[in-house]
Amino acid sequence: MNSICVFFVAFSILYLSVNVHANQPIVRFKNNTVGILAESDAGVFTATEIVTILSDLEVKATNQTTNITEKVDSLIRLQSNMELRVNVFVQHANVGVVCDPEGSEYRGRNFENDEFGACICREGYMGETCSITDFETCDVIEIHIDELQPLDWISLGMCSSAESYKPVQVNFVGSDLFGESVYSFLIVRHNKEDVINTNVHKYVVAYQANNNYCYMTSFEIKFTGSECFYRQLESRKNNADSWSYTSTCNGKNSEDLINMQWENSNAIISKIASNSSGSGFGIGNILFTKCSDMYDKLCPLFLKKALVGTNSIDIGSCNSIDDVDFVRAYLQGSSMWPRLPTTGYFFNYISTNSSSTFLIAHQSHDNWCKMIQMRLWRDESSQICSVKLVSAGYVYSSFSASTCYTEEEVVGNWDSKNPSSLASAQTGSGYGVQSLDFKICSI
Repeated sequence: MNSICVFFVAFSILYLSVNVHANQPIVRFKNNTVGILAESDAGVFTATEIVTILSDLEVKATNQTTNITEKVDSLIRLQSNMELRVNVFVQHANVGVVCDPEGSEYRGRNFENDEFGACICREGYMGETCSITDFETCDVIEIHIDELQPLDWISLGMCSSAESYKPVQVNFVGSDLFGESVYSFLIVRHNKEDVINTNVHKYVVAYQANNNYCYMTSFEIKFTGSECFYRQLESRKNNADSWSYTSTCNGKNSEDLINMQWENSNAIISKIASNSSGSGFGIGNILFTKCSDMYDKLCPLFLKKALVGTNSIDIGSCNSIDDVDFVRAYLQGSSMWPRLPTTGYFFNYISTNSSSTFLIAHQSHDNWCKMIQMRLWRDESSQICSVKLVSAGYVYSSFSASTCYTEEEVVGNWDSKNPSSLASAQTGSGYGVQSLDFKICSI
């Protein structure tokens, strides 16, 4: 009797904690069973996430009783039997590999010679059998602007949203820049854009010149339902602070400051140039990264990490060092004077399974290729990836004929470099890295 009372109390508590809707449900104890009855045709509902049944489950409808547990066991046996039958069929029919049903769109077949072709994978899958989830790294797309008029649209290709193409580098051209082509990695979202309109994204790219002007060009990417397009919108220049660390138009500053320069009432609207001799200034070439939708869902944001001298800095958990994708480096040091540049030039120098050494390069206006060596490694026990600045160096590189833009050039320069101090602050001797933008995508 005591055990029945305890069970009744427990069941009553359970019953009260669950949202049950029925017409006067009754709990009865009869012949070691518990019955929940509802009068008339009222239903009985149980609201919970998990229902655990520690025995066979039977369902009775009118005059037929079905053992659900037996049916599930039968389905498992049928599935195993089906896999065996498919494998036997493959061996005898010369089918070759068996396409993964989840990742395969269809199987190619040549009806003339009756041979099976390759597995055609669904979007997001790859491999011989389409069993590997495809989270490919991003492709680099370069757009060359050749004598286009402002507001002319350029097709970027098929896409799923305006987010598909992410700008990472531009090449500024125009007579305002003294006929030289200069590169900028400082691209920010224009914060005046209506964030509700996800089909159009506007950006401002900025460059701090040595004549104390902040040169800026805005552009936009729009999504039309299946295709993405790009166009330049407007160029402006603003007499910023001196060509120095205090400038509000260099890499150490935030998106808000660049947008402040763009919205400044003293900013001068300029012509958009499409080549080095054109009046005004504008974007000559622009580089985008285009990633798969699945990659973007798993790795949606750039991370930022400040570096402190030669200290080791943990940047996050990773399955391998290949998970880390460096995007931008914000440089510092008195030898970078009188500006704090932003670069996106990362070149792999030496690699093993657990570590990799990168060279970060910057072509300066005073005709030097300035380089910083950085090591990336993964700790097997903690599964944490870390970075550390190692050393710095430089070689002569004419600004108008740079040898500081390709991997082959920079690696060659590093092998014959002049050593430099590694700056741990913006006023420190030599040059170093203040902070990094990067992604970690562990699949």
